[in-house]
Amino acid sequence: MSTAQSSDQSASPLIFAVPYLVGVLVQLPLLIGYMADLAARPHYALYLIGILAAIAVAAIQWPRGQSNIHRATIKSTLLAVVAVIVGVAGGVLGETWFAFCSVVLLVASYLSATVNREGLHSIGYAVLPLVAFVRPPLNWDLGINARLQEYSIELASRFMSIISPSLAHTRTGSAFEFPGKESFSHVDSLIGIGSLYSLILVAMVYVAINRRRLFQALLLVLSCFLWTVVLNTVYLMLLPTLNYFLEIELGSGTVNHNMIRVLLLLGTALMIFSTGEFLNFAFSPVDPEIGRSYEFGRFITAVWNNLLAGRPFINETGQVVGRAPARITSHPAAMPIRWAMAGLLVVAGVFSLISSRSFESISQNDIVTLTATDMPETIDDWAVVKNKFRIETFPGSGTEGFEKETWVYQSPDLTAQGSIAEPFNMWFELPKLHHVRQWKTNQREVVTPADESAPWRYVKADMSLDTGEHQRILFCYFDSAGQPVTPAASDSVADQLAAARLDVQAPLFQVSLTHSHFNAMTPETERALAELFLEFRQAARDRILRGSTTTASPEPEQVTTTEVN
Repeated sequence: MSTAQSSDQSASPLIFAVPYLVGVLVQLPLLIGYMADLAARPHYALYLIGILAAIAVAAIQWPRGQSNIHRATIKSTLLAVVAVIVGVAGGVLGETWFAFCSVVLLVASYLSATVNREGLHSIGYAVLPLVAFVRPPLNWDLGINARLQEYSIELASRFMSIISPSLAHTRTGSAFEFPGKESFSHVDSLIGIGSLYSLILVAMVYVAINRRRLFQALLLVLSCFLWTVVLNTVYLMLLPTLNYFLEIELGSGTVNHNMIRVLLLLGTALMIFSTGEFLNFAFSPVDPEIGRSYEFGRFITAVWNNLLAGRPFINETGQVVGRAPARITSHPAAMPIRWAMAGLLVVAGVFSLISSRSFESISQNDIVTLTATDMPETIDDWAVVKNKFRIETFPGSGTEGFEKETWVYQSPDLTAQGSIAEPFNMWFELPKLHHVRQWKTNQREVVTPADESAPWRYVKADMSLDTGEHQRILFCYFDSAGQPVTPAASDSVADQLAAARLDVQAPLFQVSLTHSHFNAMTPETERALAELFLEFRQAARDRILRGSTTTASPEPEQVTTTEVN
């Protein structure tokens, strides 16, 4: 394949990078939040090295001395489109994880559009070290760590028992207990530079440098699970073994622990590189002429060479054969598309700034501790049902979820649940939480109370289950200054964004009232629920503004942890 003619025109590297830089900068506040979260997780200790590794690989593979290096590629365009979608989602939801994914996709798009016209390939592989630090959703990384740690501890225990009777021990909590000897803690295994994600970074660097195909990259990443167990099994055995056989105290002090991990990581990195070379050997290319007598044979050979082989087949004359040619287009990358992409991310960046402002100001310290006695025992004809107070915790990201306290009120004819949830950084549509539990919204409207002197609008929603059960939900928000938050006009994304205002003081507090029923709502019931909600909301506002108290003695409460996907 011939390269593009010298007459091709494309933007200079600096100008071409500008829209991508804009896309990154507008998401910077949420990106900083994500990096701060990574820094607080010991198993991602090498995230800064991952960033430097990506920069180093890109610098090594950069097409120096070539002109018109930015070309229009399908991969780069698709990555940019996905980056915009994810970035807008991050701005809307205020999620740092989406912002980081968007930035990684932007970097991948930029690098994929930067091609080495002599080698007929892009330098998109350089983004892979950053991919190693995209956290799995739903805290799966913590679950994976716990399982691998258990494997490592079990293997270390078994091997020490085999090595010598002097290493006979019992496992107690987070330590190996040796009768009459010093105990060794294993609570800090699988963290820092000994974690699975540090080894995945090593694998990604190897794949990026050697430009391995996706199939081999996946196998190499899977091998990291094995090498993580091996590394940590050796680490767990090393301290007591050296202590009892050679009387070497390597385990004393943080420096020695880190030195041991560094040495083990270097040894494991060699094993990962060796695994990569073995996979390259095992999936060596095949001479396409072998299958020339059979069409199916040629098809299998083409699939093997183009999808599985780590390198192309080179014939006796030194020519590459049997692999589809690199498709480096002669058309320069279109700048209007890049600027349109940047413009959409700027819009998302406005919401990112709103979210980041709240993200920085909201923490678990903002939660006002509430107990069963913090709300009135009676409101008009309603009375609190004793022993029905409960607390639910909804885990999430950014503010690490929210806490919801619920009181059950009962009148002679009705039962309703009044709740206070906190903290939030923007309007959250409560019925969507019930959608997870198979409820569907039948009607939603914004209600303006009759008192025009102090109108405090709230949302009224009617929901139902397939079983025939119905729910009436009334809810609203107020900010940390006690000022009401204007409800979203509807539950659409556009109206949710419109409800995100800069003039509210985070954190936000949600007050709601829920009534379940099977029969049709009567006007009397609707009026009674609305009056209870308004009274409950005022009591909740007054209580929240007083803040947490240390003198309150909480009654026994039921704690429920609920995961929301």
